[in-house]
Amino acid sequence: MAASYLARIFDEVLTTSESSRFDFFCTSDNRNIKVQVKCTDTSFDHHGSQRVRWDIKKKVSGTKSYRTYAPEEVDLFAFVCLINDKVFFAANRNLGKTFQKKLDYIDTVDSMQSLKLALEVLEVNAKPLQ
Repeated sequence: MAASYLARIFDEVLTTSESSRFDFFCTSDNRNIKVQVKCTDTSFDHHGSQRVRWDIKKKVSGTKSYRTYAPEEVDLFAFVCLINDKVFFAANRNLGKTFQKKLDYIDTVDSMQSLKLALEVLEVNAKPLQ
């Protein structure tokens, strides 16, 4: 689902190996972008409202601790909500170890617009391909 939106902006959307730190490598004339996809298919109740959450932390090899993705590892996250078939894109800037939103908010998301806004944060010229 995320790749279909990325393909509307980038010249190429390449998949990576399972051992890679990111899921897609996107190329354009302007810049190459590394995209990590996170999916959820469940919601939870938080003070009377339904929320969705994605874990965006990584286990540190050989330890029991976790860390966030560094900006040089991943440029962009694609948060896929399978409950309502939406993708919310966010630049890898100060996201923390989890990302959560109200399900009502996710219902209103324009996935393409969220991609364009995230790319603006990354200073990538995001013009859909003709």
